[in-house]
Amino acid sequence: MIMKKLLYIHGYNGSPNGSSCNLFRKYIPQDEWQVIGMDYTENDCAVALQQIRETIESEGIDLVVGSSLGGFLTLLTTGIKRIVINPCYLPSVELPKLGPHNGLPAPSKEMVATYAAFEPQLKTFSDEERFLITGYFAEEDELLGDRYQDVFEEDVHTFYDIPGGHHVCEEAVKIICRPFTPEYQYLKAAHHASFKNEEQIKASTQCGCFSCMRIFPASEVALISESDSARTAWCPYCDVDAVLGDASGYPITKEFLRKMHIEWFGD
Repeated sequence: MIMKKLLYIHGYNGSPNGSSCNLFRKYIPQDEWQVIGMDYTENDCAVALQQIRETIESEGIDLVVGSSLGGFLTLLTTGIKRIVINPCYLPSVELPKLGPHNGLPAPSKEMVATYAAFEPQLKTFSDEERFLITGYFAEEDELLGDRYQDVFEEDVHTFYDIPGGHHVCEEAVKIICRPFTPEYQYLKAAHHASFKNEEQIKASTQCGCFSCMRIFPASEVALISESDSARTAWCPYCDVDAVLGDASGYPITKEFLRKMHIEWFGD
């Protein structure tokens, strides 16, 4: 199997082998992904972006993940799938608030200016570029709060809430890595099979709904939504398009329907 590669971009005064990067090494499927942490020249945004681009090309990176200031740099690393966590959306506003830390000086005006020059690019993403980005914002971010969530959604894309504060916690990394697990991929494929599935239902004997978690004969499925190319089965009990037939190849059991319900309805 060819390993996919994740490039982790740390935040201000962070480390390529810090706790956050190591959490991704722990929770992303290790038999499919290699996590690479890199350092970069923090005091010059243009140089940092060039270093990231060179690493992507030399290492054959498939996904870039960046946190805080690394999230800002990740946003600007176009043309590749990327995840940003608590991005420092406006370094020109946030960096000047930081003082000296662990023997390191506060960000200089010259450094801040290099990042400010790139901030307008966040307003210029094409729809294609926006869909390459997934954003995560902590529910209790003690540094940035929620003040960049609305502008992120307007400029970039929708985002997901994660637990914890500004420095990504273990539970948050578990959530972020969940879509890469084999179980999630299996449930996602099953979810896809619940759409435009009229022929599947006709070929089935038994059906199940992962919304209300009932199991019933396929003959009871009467509500079929119209579309241009195919039709989708709706549950005869809860009127939700969350129906799978046994002809789909997925198990129509209470246990499986419960897993699907938790994954797609959240309770």
